[in-house]
Amino acid sequence: MSKRFTDTEIWSKLWFQELTPIEKAFWFYLKDNCNNIGVWDVNYRLAEFQLGGKLNWEALPEKFNSNIVLLNERKWWLVDFCTFQYKELSENSTSKPIESYIKQLKKYKLWEKYKEKSKGYVKGIDTLQEKDKEKDKEKEKEKEKEKDKEKAINILGYYKTLTGKTRITKLPPELTARLKDGATVEDCKKIILYKYKKWWSDEKTRTWVNLTTLFRPSHFEEYLSQAEDELDNILHKDYEEYCRELRSTYTGDRTKFVAPTLEEFKHEHEAV
Repeated sequence: MSKRFTDTEIWSKLWFQELTPIEKAFWFYLKDNCNNIGVWDVNYRLAEFQLGGKLNWEALPEKFNSNIVLLNERKWWLVDFCTFQYKELSENSTSKPIESYIKQLKKYKLWEKYKEKSKGYVKGIDTLQEKDKEKDKEKEKEKEKEKDKEKAINILGYYKTLTGKTRITKLPPELTARLKDGATVEDCKKIILYKYKKWWSDEKTRTWVNLTTLFRPSHFEEYLSQAEDELDNILHKDYEEYCRELRSTYTGDRTKFVAPTLEEFKHEHEAV
């Protein structure tokens, strides 16, 4: 029993979606009943009998997205068959099957057409390796999604602690989208803290302190820039006040008093 590669993505192709059920069935019938180079010996009556319905034979070549060439009244050729099923057919090959495929293509005067069509084409056998690579990529994407989800849960927890809105359980798409765009957890927390300080005390603006508003793409960069400027100012003011308080309560020789550096203060009193 011969086995052939099949394109599992064909169901998402527009031209295939527009076929009737029996036309779809005939496409697979054609691939299964052609010879080793994709040539089908035309037998309309047998095909309709086995498929259990009538077909508009004149319309099929066009409906099949130019994937069929009518060699004559009795033979059709599936244009992409060889390029999909086999690695590149080369006249330098010593493989007996490949030699026979090339011989048949030349017999039907299709060899030059095959060479033109096969340039840059992804072959059926090659697609197995490509599919493995795609699977690896999908796994990496899933890992990234999990990481972004963990980050989003972290940010949501910070928001709930700050605002007291503990009933929120669903992660807003605006937040996950910003993380996907490359925003950091720190960036997001800065915006939450800044807008909380700015809007929360006023009942008119309190409703704006929600994750959808804070992480809209049209506002995100602006809010982040504002937050960084404001929080940097707050940090410096807090640092100066902290140093004054330390100095005033210092009981030793004040000439030997050494204030902590800004970085030490920032590390010890990290706001986000």
